[in-house]
Amino acid sequence: AAGLCGELLRDCTGGFLFPVTPAISLTAGLLFGWQGIAGTALGQLVAMWIVGASFSAAPIFSSSFAVTGVAGWVIFRFVPKLGRGLLNLRSYLWTLAAGFLGGLAGALLTMAPRYLVPPGERIGEWLWTWMTGALISVVLLAPPILLFFDRWGRRWMVPIPG
Repeated sequence: AAGLCGELLRDCTGGFLFPVTPAISLTAGLLFGWQGIAGTALGQLVAMWIVGASFSAAPIFSSSFAVTGVAGWVIFRFVPKLGRGLLNLRSYLWTLAAGFLGGLAGALLTMAPRYLVPPGERIGEWLWTWMTGALISVVLLAPPILLFFDRWGRRWMVPIPG
């Protein structure tokens, strides 16, 4: 549901709102593990179809946003002593690194089929736009969501092994 709402909100504003889906994917991966990543990917897929994306482009875009959640889960799984409640600067910086790496991987995924890059836009601009959008989304939205769940939603959080 979160992925669906994030994508619909962005599309309803005509794209003026920064992309919220990378932050939603990242926090879903950190809070709910693989189930959260799968849920946001499915929600984003449905949202893409609702807003009129083609059946071939929607799974690619949905996967490209879900990659941010995977990056977050992998980083918090394998880097020791990180807290999802952002208990120190190190945890926050690794959260930003997950947003950056997920944004880069998502941008590269959408560039694979060349027809998804808007006509007239250079590859560098596409990468820059995608990565900065993901990073801004993570900087502004992920910390409040993570802090909220750390304080009041621990019973719903899935443990991350490691």
